Amino acid sequence: MNKNIERSNAQIRELEKMFEQALEWRFAFPEVLDDAGRFVGFDCIVGNPPYISISNLKDVTKKALANIGYASFNSVGDICMLFYEYGMKLLKPNGLLMFITTNTWLRSDSGSGTRKYMGDNSDPVLLIDFKNAQLFDNVTVATNILMARKCENHHSTLACEIDAYNKKLNLHSYISDKLVENSYDSENPWVVLSETDKAIISIIKEHSQQFSELGYEINSGIKTACNEAFVLDTDEKCQAIINEDPKSNDIIKKIVVGEHLSAFSCSKHAWLLNVHNGLKEEKLNPVDIENYPAVKRHLDKEEYKSKVEVRQDQGDTPYNLRNCAYLHDFEKPKIIWGELSDKPKFFYDSKGEYYCLNTVYFFTGQHLEYLVCYLNSPLCEYLFSKRGTTSGTGTMRWLKYTVNRLYVPHVSPDDEKMIVDWYNNFETSNDSSIIEKINSKIYEIAGLDNEQVEYIESQIKNNGVQSGDTL
Repeated sequence: MNKNIERSNAQIRELEKMFEQALEWRFAFPEVLDDAGRFVGFDCIVGNPPYISISNLKDVTKKALANIGYASFNSVGDICMLFYEYGMKLLKPNGLLMFITTNTWLRSDSGSGTRKYMGDNSDPVLLIDFKNAQLFDNVTVATNILMARKCENHHSTLACEIDAYNKKLNLHSYISDKLVENSYDSENPWVVLSETDKAIISIIKEHSQQFSELGYEINSGIKTACNEAFVLDTDEKCQAIINEDPKSNDIIKKIVVGEHLSAFSCSKHAWLLNVHNGLKEEKLNPVDIENYPAVKRHLDKEEYKSKVEVRQDQGDTPYNLRNCAYLHDFEKPKIIWGELSDKPKFFYDSKGEYYCLNTVYFFTGQHLEYLVCYLNSPLCEYLFSKRGTTSGTGTMRWLKYTVNRLYVPHVSPDDEKMIVDWYNNFETSNDSSIIEKINSKIYEIAGLDNEQVEYIESQIKNNGVQSGDTL
């Protein structure tokens, strides 16, 4: 009983801390009430809400936020996203909200609830996306400024991007010069597109299909929950276990992480102790660690044993990896890529040699040679820059849902054969001029003319330059 009381008191104290700096705005701002004392709402709300990942909050706080009933709540989102929803609720009809926040909600999956709420319940009037520019000293965060009116969405937002920033920049003049009309709704990422961008993407859509409609299943790699124990980072460590017990080789697999990959190639790999948990539907039994004494002795080492035993993601025993329904797919031909990369870095594992860790994605299927050529192309890089999301430091995040949003140009059998033949020649010769031919053919398939191709190439070049420069 005493423990329950103390636990309840601790939760109460935690909730009290949440409201230590709070104010009762009905008393602080009596203007928001009508003569009868009923709440009417604010004319304008301006703010800089806190940027805190909800996943990093204490459990009692996360539970409280989840139970309040926010339509935009996401357990891996940022708390600032909830301020947008609550701010709109505090406005009177036609009132204005203006926030500066992290810009991850504009493109991220976790921000989809906020985009939906704002698209359905407001008219976004002005959007300034600072992309990778850093506005604050001593804080690495990508930001945006949004002004929205509490009324029907007119789908006509003045928007601009700022890729780099310094304090000498005249923001008013720069923004006024760069503003372009965009339309934002509740379904799609909120990306700033120029008139040229909109025209190019419209043409690409006419000649393409979204990747998500092509029937491929994107999966993530193996999650060991203790890489230091299950992943051998040198050939010497791997060979030592095999020398001790040659049978160990049966469950040791090549494995890659994102830094091992580049466009069309895999420069190195590590080794996975694949103590898998079997596949019940295929009557494949879990690996019995007793049959692999050298592997067991490695996992029982003092520096690993306690971590292996207490990890959350494990199989039937602490030695087994968690269940993986697509275990066999790792040994099929597949396209592999890492989550974080400033450029497309897709690798075609034609022999099914490599497993991959959980920050690496892959898919199997048909037409993989054509797809690896397209996914590594400048056209794909350009599209991803308009549809994808970035980390706080500006590196692009090639996540499952962002790749699924890419448009893939339809290709005729003859054109696909031509591209595949060129690709095979490149694989044997490593002649970069062949890739240039492939890229030109992909532009042609997508229906783009020379002027549009030049614009795309300049955009890619400028993105690379601006990431480290200031205006």
